[in-house]
Amino acid sequence: MRFWILPLLSLLLVACQSATPGASAPAGYPAMGPLLDRVAQSLQAQEAAAAQFQSTAQQLSRWANPGNQGLQTLYDATVTDYNASIDAAVTMGSSVDAVDAAANTIFQQWQIEIEVYTDPVLKAENKAKLEASWQRYASLIQVLRQTTGQVNPVLAQLNQDVTHLRQNLNENALASRQRELEATINAIGALVEQINAAASASRSYIQSMQ
Repeated sequence: MRFWILPLLSLLLVACQSATPGASAPAGYPAMGPLLDRVAQSLQAQEAAAAQFQSTAQQLSRWANPGNQGLQTLYDATVTDYNASIDAAVTMGSSVDAVDAAANTIFQQWQIEIEVYTDPVLKAENKAKLEASWQRYASLIQVLRQTTGQVNPVLAQLNQDVTHLRQNLNENALASRQRELEATINAIGALVEQINAAASASRSYIQSMQ
């Protein structure tokens, strides 16, 4: 379990400050609203990232048959999608960091309050609630971290493709790059599936806490 206990003086100080919990918080539970807000924001970032990476994959697929579209125009559109994918990935990663920061604050506070209890029954009950709540959250953040961990390799692969296309904007070079482009498209597809799985986990977590 990844949270820490402050010194006794800090425990007593925080306990005094939080002696009167908000009316909306169930007995023995901390206020989970800030965490749920961060998960909801992260869900929006995941949905936006999935849509953007899908758009980038579709743009790459156009290189297989440029048609009458000029290669420079096609390249410019690809760069636009590539840069938008970077922005979406950064936003998604930042949103996951915000989820983890909110969770650590809440669970640390909860642990602090439990340590102040003197009633052994009440203390045991709250420890059990804390453990169950933490395990539910730990499952979510594991999925989110796994997802963000898969983004950079795909972006690196995209960067190689964009760099090669910029340096070789001609039909012969394009024909020799089709296998690499297809591999990148497949990698993006796998990433989009993982992002969608993270979004599903986020929705389930929000529903379970309401």
